[in-house]
Amino acid sequence: PHVFGAYLMAYWRQNFYGSEIHFKHRIRGLGRYNLLMFNGGSRTDIVVRGNVSVVNPDGQHLKYQDVFLPEVYRGMMWVCVASAGVAALFLVSLWRMDRSAVHSLMLATLVCKAGVDLLQWQAYVACSETGSPCAFYDDPSFAGCIPLLAVKVQEILVLMVYLLLAFGWRVLRATLNIAEIRFAVGIGLISFYLAIFEVTCVGTQCGGYEMSRLILHSLAYLCILVAVNFNITQLKQQISESPASQSTGKDYQRLAAYESYRLLLLVYITNPTWQLLIKLSVLSWQEGWAFQ
Repeated sequence: PHVFGAYLMAYWRQNFYGSEIHFKHRIRGLGRYNLLMFNGGSRTDIVVRGNVSVVNPDGQHLKYQDVFLPEVYRGMMWVCVASAGVAALFLVSLWRMDRSAVHSLMLATLVCKAGVDLLQWQAYVACSETGSPCAFYDDPSFAGCIPLLAVKVQEILVLMVYLLLAFGWRVLRATLNIAEIRFAVGIGLISFYLAIFEVTCVGTQCGGYEMSRLILHSLAYLCILVAVNFNITQLKQQISESPASQSTGKDYQRLAAYESYRLLLLVYITNPTWQLLIKLSVLSWQEGWAFQ
């Protein structure tokens, strides 16, 4: 254990006298600071109650590494809104004849992502102005649980899009069999229930819900990779056994699409690993907003 004493080098010292104390101090340089309190004049234990507010010079309460997060979330929100608008425009015009339920699910995922970014943006703006809990992850109230649950729902929608595309729904075949439907519905419902328990749980024993949900998603993505590889193998075999025709040309397009889809899926799955490596090896603590 660390043993602290009054002989440590200190940037600033302040003596405390009386039963009620108020003081302000302005830090002149950017850095990481620790606030320590010592009872050096007496061996009697004392009880200290109070509040410590850390406010930036311009009056906002965000940590330095989170100063740019409101603008980041606002930019991402408008990107998702623009993407959803363009996708909806194509679905009602050029892609009207070929649209399916998969396109509607993709559009709903984009809209949900825009809503989540909007909630994140407003949460950080409120934290910056009032010092309230940021990003609703530190807010245990009911109002803080609803936005956090929206984040989990958006993750489930992304998982369902990957899963249905891996099964080949509306790409290789018009319908799914009963086992595939039950698997997709089961994954979605179990993940949703675990998300509810995770965001409403209070205490130190709540990590099990998050761990269970992450394990479930990992198994689901493993099944997605297996399904994508199976579809690629099946398409290659179908192409090799088919004569030159218009339908064979469409199979070549589906094969190229699934190979690109597999590459993008691998990048998405390994994204947290690359982000962590970049955070540890490239970014400094002042650039923590880029990792978010």
